[in-house]
Amino acid sequence: MKYNPAKKLYLHIRCPALFCLKAYGKFWRTALIAAALCLLFAPATARAVDADVENVYYTVSNQERYTLIHEVKVDNSGTESAYDIDLRLPLMDNGTPPYSRKVREQLDPWPDRIAADERGRRVAYYHVDELPAGTALVFTHKYVVDVADIIYDYAIMNSSGGYDALMESLYLLPSPGIESDHAEIIAFARQAAAGKTNPYDVAKNAFAAVNLYMSYEQDDLNYGGALRALRRKKGVCEDYSSLYVAVLRALGIAARQQGGYLYLPGEHIGPPYVDEKNDRLNLKQMRHTWVEFLIPGHGWVTADPTFNYSFDLGGVLTKFPNWRYFAEVTGDRRYLSFREGSVEEDEGMLWVYKPTNGMRVELIGIDGYLLPGSQAAYYNDLPGHWAEQAIMRLSEREEPLLQGMGNGIFGVDGPMTRAQLVTCLQRLLKSPAAAPKFTDLPPAHWAYRDIGAAQQAGWISGYPDLTFRPNNPVTRAELAQMLVDVFDLQATEEDKAIPAIDGDETVMPPLDGADTSGEEANGEYHGGEDIYDESTPKEAKPEALALAFKDLGLPGYAWADEAITVLAKLGLSHGNGEGYYQPQRAVTRAECAAFLDRILTMLEQEVKEDDAALDEAGPEIITGK
Repeated sequence: MKYNPAKKLYLHIRCPALFCLKAYGKFWRTALIAAALCLLFAPATARAVDADVENVYYTVSNQERYTLIHEVKVDNSGTESAYDIDLRLPLMDNGTPPYSRKVREQLDPWPDRIAADERGRRVAYYHVDELPAGTALVFTHKYVVDVADIIYDYAIMNSSGGYDALMESLYLLPSPGIESDHAEIIAFARQAAAGKTNPYDVAKNAFAAVNLYMSYEQDDLNYGGALRALRRKKGVCEDYSSLYVAVLRALGIAARQQGGYLYLPGEHIGPPYVDEKNDRLNLKQMRHTWVEFLIPGHGWVTADPTFNYSFDLGGVLTKFPNWRYFAEVTGDRRYLSFREGSVEEDEGMLWVYKPTNGMRVELIGIDGYLLPGSQAAYYNDLPGHWAEQAIMRLSEREEPLLQGMGNGIFGVDGPMTRAQLVTCLQRLLKSPAAAPKFTDLPPAHWAYRDIGAAQQAGWISGYPDLTFRPNNPVTRAELAQMLVDVFDLQATEEDKAIPAIDGDETVMPPLDGADTSGEEANGEYHGGEDIYDESTPKEAKPEALALAFKDLGLPGYAWADEAITVLAKLGLSHGNGEGYYQPQRAVTRAECAAFLDRILTMLEQEVKEDDAALDEAGPEIITGK
């Protein structure tokens, strides 16, 4: 592979309908590679959950990835169909804590509507037109979560200042089950504080007071809120946490409950925690509620007042606070946060309207499971698709290059539009913002800023009539030229095609209903038999390994022949598996993802080889007279 550091590419004349790009020398290309790889491998930065808090005040470590699965079943056990069923199901919060960071979610089926309140707690709404008698619907929600240890910096112990109006309204005032303004709660809180005023010290004293005051006991009177927990002196995690939150708020410390699951790897090793038949963990046995309090000027800090330990001191069993559960999370326990609030509130979010014809429909509660690793796709149309892994890699970036259609679908076989492609590449190039000068791009257009930035930077231009036509599909010829120009790709005679990254052969239906008998139809040769896309492995079609595709020189598309040949020589394109590139065909979103993934993989390998060569050469010695 060879790159010309002085090369300039101007595409205004060859194809006026094509984006116009200018790639300026090796500096441009080097900067692009650096930007691409930074985006590809940028680590997640530990940040406070509160958007107003900018400083990093904690360290996360020992990160492990899990997939949390919720299944909700709606069953029509009647003898007639049920009509017009409305459902409401709780979803995982978007702003999960740093020790339980949501990576992605897969909601199947995708909700008709998703709503969120001021705290970021989300709810999915579904409408079912008809549910036949004796049938059931299953709603599956999968969440990939990075769970980690967390240690807070010592700086949080010496904080000062107050809260803004929003934090006060959400987390300092009384709320249902958090009776922080009740006289009994206030009296207990003042005694617990023991004269401390520093927020961290106040929270620590309150933690010990609640931890030692309560006794863990399960009965039918649990979940009654902070005041009942104070009066009963016993309860479960919801009772401990509600009392702790109420005490903190009574003392002027913003606090909230977190509901989800507590996985103890060293203890949850058999039934009922392990579903041995399906080789997964049963989350229903791990439901848990804990607390986070807000340190002014820093952010949220976790504390779980439910756990203590006891020693026999002179024949007397004495309780002590378990300080390992205050302001730290370690690897012997894994908190999987689902939503702000208690786990009982999660079940309370389950809701179904009775069908209009009065048939009985049963809404079964949430069944929860936990699996190791990533077991969820970003989009519902990805599983089993030939480009699944390429799309997943692009989607797993700190800033994904390609995004879906907004309804849980990537649109794998849909066309890539001009606006979508520019937006994708702008995420990589990050050209300065500017307003476009095209006559068909109003400021309200979703890609207005990205297209303006690209035009101002000079790497796109529109049609001669000053339009951009953002919704027009990009042809495979246009994409080839654009990729070659943006990445300044060149090939030499020694370059050979490399094996395809995607190994599955995918048969596509005939394009636009055209004949596939091997005849030319409207200037388009279909190669006989089946139409293949970029997923076809070259190993499966040895006769198609020629670097020059059979449809080069196609009238109206010959301007892209050189770019298409470069992609083939570099092993970035292998056409339809029969020796045809199909330059006139609209490129699919899946194909575009495959091209980008292959190019970035190639650039990564190139940088690694350059680094290895530098290491082998050793430090450069510069001498002068």
